[in-house]
Amino acid sequence: MKSFMKRHETTLKYFLFGIVPVIISFSLYDLVIELATLTHAADQHSGVLAVTMAKTVSWLVSAVAAYFLNMFFVFKRRPPTVRGMIAQLISHTGARFGTFLLSLATTLGTKYLLQMASIGGTALLTPDNIGWLVGSIFEVAINYFVAKAVIFKKKPSSRKEIDYEMSDM
Repeated sequence: MKSFMKRHETTLKYFLFGIVPVIISFSLYDLVIELATLTHAADQHSGVLAVTMAKTVSWLVSAVAAYFLNMFFVFKRRPPTVRGMIAQLISHTGARFGTFLLSLATTLGTKYLLQMASIGGTALLTPDNIGWLVGSIFEVAINYFVAKAVIFKKKPSSRKEIDYEMSDM
């Protein structure tokens, strides 16, 4: 068991610390949907706009939160300068944009299918929320591999300060 945890430490940490951006994302998504519902009639076009707006706001804030959690706690890296951190944050968010589009399409598609099937439920099981969950599952899985392979990959470097462990601080 100990060797399994050591061998998969980064993956386990990614999903453990990934809970925080998921909570942020869902909370903001649900808040924006509720605000949109209060301010607009519930027709099909305003529903698509509300979902798109909610997904965009929740994605942007949770992507920034995920960047900092991944950098400090999962991959234990820190850029040497503020400029480096901003460049890496832009790279991180840009790399996630494709999975955002996939998640948005999945969210809208699931919402549409559930509405067409006339499946209802409690506040946590609305078509919006189930669509968000299905889209987010795809997004998280793909983002892990992108973060590990592209954003936070270990690079051999002659400058020790670029790729040091947090414990060396």
